[in-house]
Amino acid sequence: ETGENNILDGSGLSLGRSFAWEGGTFTDPRASRYHGRITCRDGVYAFTAKEEPTTNGTYLNGRLLSPGETAALSNRDELRIGHVYHLRFCMIPLARS
Repeated sequence: ETGENNILDGSGLSLGRSFAWEGGTFTDPRASRYHGRITCRDGVYAFTAKEEPTTNGTYLNGRLLSPGETAALSNRDELRIGHVYHLRFCMIPLARS
């Protein structure tokens, strides 16, 4: 598999064309400006879909998420933003310095 690795800090990560992160940004117009947000609370990661429907949907492991739905993320889960972007959620232990 190829792609960028991004480390999530306590502030989370918003996903959509309007947001940039270390690995880049969504530029395809078929992706909505905002799809939702990945957060971590007490060591549990979750994705919360935006409150209103998106044009092409947001999917977790092939299942369309409902507007406002929060779903726990597990290692190797796949988020699909519209029909364009596929993101794999991987929990990689960080080396301690």
